[in-house]
Amino acid sequence: MSRSDSAWPGVERRAHRRRRVRLPATFLGADGSRLAAEVVDISIGGMRLAMRADGIGPGARGAVAVEGLCGPLPCVVLGRDDDALRLRFEAVDALREELVERLADLSWDPQRDRARLS
Repeated sequence: MSRSDSAWPGVERRAHRRRRVRLPATFLGADGSRLAAEVVDISIGGMRLAMRADGIGPGARGAVAVEGLCGPLPCVVLGRDDDALRLRFEAVDALREELVERLADLSWDPQRDRARLS
């Protein structure tokens, strides 16, 4: 069964609404590595990063910084899908509040409004 399959087709099981985006990001591994990535969806609870994830598996800890949006936010890897990582944020309340405010404003166009967010 794939992640999109469900015992109840059409039923959303996620705790937080996701937004599809395309934002440049950096995954910061616990070992100090810095890996280029692209956020492809994000919610208040986590995100999916398109990136080369060789050697990074479920349970790995790190942080992710999203250009013009937030970071670095502590996270844990929940799983891998081909060339993507599924992450859960482990942010402190203050950082989570900032992310909530920024997610609420995702009507902005990252290409058009990047200077405004810097």
